[in-house]
Amino acid sequence: ADLDLHDVTTILGDDVPEMVLLDLRGRAAWKTVEGGLEISTKNLAMRMQDGVELSPTDFYFRTSQSVQSENAAQTASNELRANMLQFETLVSLANFLPLDATLRSQLDRYGPRGRVTDLDAQWHGTVDNPSSYKIKGKFANLALRQVSELPGFTGLSLEVEGSDQEGAARINTQNLIVDAPEIMREPLLFETATGQVKWQREGDEVVVHLIDGALENSDFSGQVVASYLTQTGTKGLLDLDAVLTRADLRSAARYTPLVGLDQQGGSWLNGALLAGHSEDFRVRIKANLSDFPLHESSNAIFKIGGHVHDATFAFDKAWPGIEKIAGEFLIDGNKLQVKAPSARTLAAELKN
Repeated sequence: ADLDLHDVTTILGDDVPEMVLLDLRGRAAWKTVEGGLEISTKNLAMRMQDGVELSPTDFYFRTSQSVQSENAAQTASNELRANMLQFETLVSLANFLPLDATLRSQLDRYGPRGRVTDLDAQWHGTVDNPSSYKIKGKFANLALRQVSELPGFTGLSLEVEGSDQEGAARINTQNLIVDAPEIMREPLLFETATGQVKWQREGDEVVVHLIDGALENSDFSGQVVASYLTQTGTKGLLDLDAVLTRADLRSAARYTPLVGLDQQGGSWLNGALLAGHSEDFRVRIKANLSDFPLHESSNAIFKIGGHVHDATFAFDKAWPGIEKIAGEFLIDGNKLQVKAPSARTLAAELKN
């Protein structure tokens, strides 16, 4: 139907509230399908009484319930296409559409924000745990809330194309904030984050590769390559190598994963490293994440260190600090080493 309507009040389902539209223009079609709903639009624009606005959009959405066999439970099948979509608008409109209650609650729970263009997505099952999916699109300033063990983030921009079997994403982001309390001791801000991510299913497991990664903020600047392989019954295998060409030692605890240094250890390190800089710093991790915290007999590699200068280290508040350290700083497993030919403490020169 071609629409040019004003001051419209409608109810689109039995369990949804009344929708009050100030303006509605464009073309729209909708129909019920077996176990669900199908909606399509062409240049559809709307302005609602509650302030929600939809810019002219070409949009297609279908959701239905299907039964694979007589003994199988119903499976949700979903398809979404859009030339441009603002997620905040989608979440607001979902409250007025006769959607599956689980899908609506997931939108509320994760609170997606940001914009996507040229979106083409299909998935079976729930949004947070699909049994299969395909996706293609360009995302700008994407944000999701941190939920349970899943990290949250804001400001992520990337182009992605893939499925549950394989895919790739190219990241080009400014002012990215990552909130991963199960992994890091505090939310992290990256002024720039770039790189390519590829994933592939190998039997029952999935391997993820980060290629040509680059991160920069006020604390450090560097490059990173990494791979992660899921392993049933464990937290998975991580192989990471990062080289920093600029690093502020005062922030070392902020970027040390909780698997390597718990909150108590991180708080101590944060209070112990009072100053220092490096232009040659490296992070090397190769381990099953279930092996942490590491023991003496572990074969895992967990090293953070490099050449530092103008460093100040306070081992304990009751002890005098050591200043003007120039030498090698290294966290190796559960050991901390500082090797310096010279330093100062209590105004006295220290020589090795």
